[in-house]
Amino acid sequence: MLITDRIKGIKWYDFNKPLDSEKMKHYDEYFALAVLRYCYPERYADYIIADAPDLQSRDGKSGIEVTLATNETIASIEGNFAKYRLSDEASERNKLRNKITDKGASLDSFGLAYPEENGLQDEAKIRCVIRKKNAKLSSYLTKGFQRIELFIRFSGMPAIIKKETYIKMLSEASGYETVFFTAPSCLMVYRPADYSFTVVKIPDDDYSALGAIARLTVDGKIGFNSPTWTE
Repeated sequence: MLITDRIKGIKWYDFNKPLDSEKMKHYDEYFALAVLRYCYPERYADYIIADAPDLQSRDGKSGIEVTLATNETIASIEGNFAKYRLSDEASERNKLRNKITDKGASLDSFGLAYPEENGLQDEAKIRCVIRKKNAKLSSYLTKGFQRIELFIRFSGMPAIIKKETYIKMLSEASGYETVFFTAPSCLMVYRPADYSFTVVKIPDDDYSALGAIARLTVDGKIGFNSPTWTE
């Protein structure tokens, strides 16, 4: 990944409007691949965006399922906030604002403030997506994939402190060769075969830049074959 000073200088508020749900899915996929190429440039150099699983090696033998860990309340808040920013009608924006505040969040001139959550709630989010992805694993193996990995992006900063808790949760993704879990500003890597757990540190500026690259790619401002992705 080629992270330039220009990309490092991009902030979330430089993007005028939020992504809709379909483009947000693609954002998660590009972000996952950006993180993996940043941390393991040689291993994931030939992976592309695909479907079922979301990332695939060009030879079709390996795949990575990408998912976002969130809960229904946060998903509802974020969905209505996206609609709020996209809408130009005062009455519609007022309705959406009420829906957001009814869920415990708030809006101000700086953006969206989420309701506070604790570690147990965050654990529930992660375990929920792992259960859903476990149910899909057999279908990928039936397709002939020899290696399937799981990439989980956490929305925000998890309120989970203990290393043992992460290991216990990620070990529930049985059948996946590797389970990746990312949150600002690190990538956790769990390998069920030997029970290994490592944490790859990513500088804050680089982590934000990888998100900017994913967004610019979704917006069509950076090509997937550009030096940003290939160098």
